[in-house]
Amino acid sequence: MIFLRKKIHLILGFLVCILFILYQSATIVPEGQTGLLLSEEKLTPYSESILKPGLHFIIPFLMRPILLDNRLQTLVFSETNAEDNLPKKSITNEYFANWRISDPVRYYQQTKNNFQQIKLLITQQITTLFNDKKTPVPFSQLILNESPQQIDSVLSVVNKQLKTVGIKIITIGFKQLDLSADDNARILDNM
Repeated sequence: MIFLRKKIHLILGFLVCILFILYQSATIVPEGQTGLLLSEEKLTPYSESILKPGLHFIIPFLMRPILLDNRLQTLVFSETNAEDNLPKKSITNEYFANWRISDPVRYYQQTKNNFQQIKLLITQQITTLFNDKKTPVPFSQLILNESPQQIDSVLSVVNKQLKTVGIKIITIGFKQLDLSADDNARILDNM
C-alpha cells in the first residue's frame, strides 16, 4: 500500500514536471506581431529566428522570444522655426510619419526595440531631409501641394536611409501649421 502511494506521488510529480516544461516551451505570437528568438541573449540563425503569428515551441530556459509590433505605427512631430530668433516670427509645423518594421532582425539588432531610439532616428532622418537643400521637393512645396508624387519622392530618400535599421516609412503628412499672431493677423488682413 505504501509502495503504491509512493509510485502515485512519483508519477504525479513527474507529470507536473512534464506539464511545466511543456508550458514553458510553448509561446504564442499574437496576430500583428513578429517574434524573434534569442538564445543566450543573441539572435538564433536568421532562418530560425523569425516567428510568424501563431503557436510555437521553443527550448525552455535556453531560448527566449521577443515580440515586435508589425502594425502601422504613427509618430507625431512638432518643429518650431523662429525667423531671426524673434519669438513673434515663429512658425510651428506639426506633421506625422506612419512607419512599420520591414526587417525584424535588422530592426532588433540596430534598436533593441527601444521606442525612444526609434523616434529619434526617424526624427533625425526627416528633419535632415527637410533642411537639406538637395531634397527632391522643398519643404514648403510639400506643405502647400502634398501631391502623391512629391511624397513618394521624399519617402524613397528617407526609406533608403532607414533601410539599414529595418524600418520603412509608409507616409508623411502634415497636421497643422501654426503661425505667430503677427503673421496670422497679416494674412487675415490681406484676405
